[in-house]
Amino acid sequence: MVIWLRLALAILLVGVGPALGRGTAVAQPAPARIGVLILATAEADNSRRARDLREALRDLGYVEGRNVAFEFRYAEGHPDRLQARAAELVQSRVDVIVAVGFQAAAAARAVTRSIPIVMAPAGDPVGQGLVESLGRPGGNITGVALMTTEVRARRLALFREMLPRLSRVAILIEPHVHRSTLRDVEGAAGTMGIHIEWVEVAGREQLDSLASRLRAAQVHGVYIAENPIIDGIAPRIATISRQQRLPTVFAFRDAVEAGGLMSYGASFPATQRRAAVYVHKILGGASPAEMPIEQADRFELIVNRKTARLLGLTVPPSILLQAEQMID
Repeated sequence: MVIWLRLALAILLVGVGPALGRGTAVAQPAPARIGVLILATAEADNSRRARDLREALRDLGYVEGRNVAFEFRYAEGHPDRLQARAAELVQSRVDVIVAVGFQAAAAARAVTRSIPIVMAPAGDPVGQGLVESLGRPGGNITGVALMTTEVRARRLALFREMLPRLSRVAILIEPHVHRSTLRDVEGAAGTMGIHIEWVEVAGREQLDSLASRLRAAQVHGVYIAENPIIDGIAPRIATISRQQRLPTVFAFRDAVEAGGLMSYGASFPATQRRAAVYVHKILGGASPAEMPIEQADRFELIVNRKTARLLGLTVPPSILLQAEQMID
């Protein structure tokens, strides 16, 4: 009798055990879905900004494939494609959109006023009408601003420091960008006695003629301002300029790593780390409308010493002292 009772109890436990396990299992939360909207091509961008953002979020505990999923959308250097790419992110039901650059942020806002948007970074979001104020942006946009006016003039001053005899410089500009937006550079050039030649670059398709246009401009150097489309082809611009034996100064270090002479601008790893913190807080329930926009506060001077030697230039001691990194 005892044996039969024990056998019946064992059968009962075998049947009930799995049911108890099913009833007490804790459901795992769905991974956070982060959309990333970028004007540049994937080829031009993946080496730097996408990687920086992923690493910054990983440091905050977000592991791809476990608790976070990324949706990247690239406009391949075509501003008119940004809004369609942003709409794809909305349709994918992402929890937050990280927008690299003003144009990406504006395109994202055009298709959603509910999904939070984090600028990573944008230029002047107040002046460009994206937000009400830096302290209290309102709406669904927050993030990091570059506020590049003083930085662009400083970039030209450092270029002149590297090239004391610089008197004619080509400034590369997109056709749809009004020159008045670079009034700060124009003013600084006038103060330093530097003549500006404006050279339009609409995108990759105009690179074949860039060398001949730079020769026709008879300039001593090439200045490249912050610009999402030109940023995407900056390494090719660096190569073309070096072949023409023209020194270059860029906004970001990618082109210097590809052979450009120097760059001065915001540190992208630093801005992506700040953007990651915004994403983390928003996923935790914070409202972008009440999150103050930060201004980029870390800027770096990068110099390619190998390119300097190829161009027959000696890096001045003052530049050596200020440089964040010298690339050999």
